[in-house]
Amino acid sequence: MTSNSDAGESKIEKTSEQFVDMYLNSPDIRNPILQIPVLGPVIDFVIITLSRDLEKKRLLLTFQIIHEEIIRINENMVDFSYIEGEEFHDNMRRLLNTRLEQDMRKKSDGIVGF
Repeated sequence: MTSNSDAGESKIEKTSEQFVDMYLNSPDIRNPILQIPVLGPVIDFVIITLSRDLEKKRLLLTFQIIHEEIIRINENMVDFSYIEGEEFHDNMRRLLNTRLEQDMRKKSDGIVGF
C-alpha cells in the first residue's frame, strides 16, 4: 500500500532534484529569477536552501550505503569460523614464529658482522 505513495514521493523528489540542479547550473534561468523585484532573491534563497537539504540527504544516503556495504562485507566475506578455529591460530603462530626467527637471524648476522 505504501509502494504507490513511495513511488509518488520518489518521482517528486527526483523531479525537484532535477529542477534544483538545472536552476543552479543554468545562469540563463537563475539570472532572470534574481531580477524579479523582492520575490526573486526570496525564490533564489528557497531553491538554494532546498539544494543544501538535497545535498545533505544525498550525503547521508551515501554514508548509509557505505555502512551497509561494510556490514555486508563483514558478514559475508570473512569466515569467522576459520578465524576462531585452531587452524587459523596454528597458522598465525607459525607466521609469527617464522617472523621472529628471521628477525633473530638478521640481528645475529649483524652482530657477527661486527
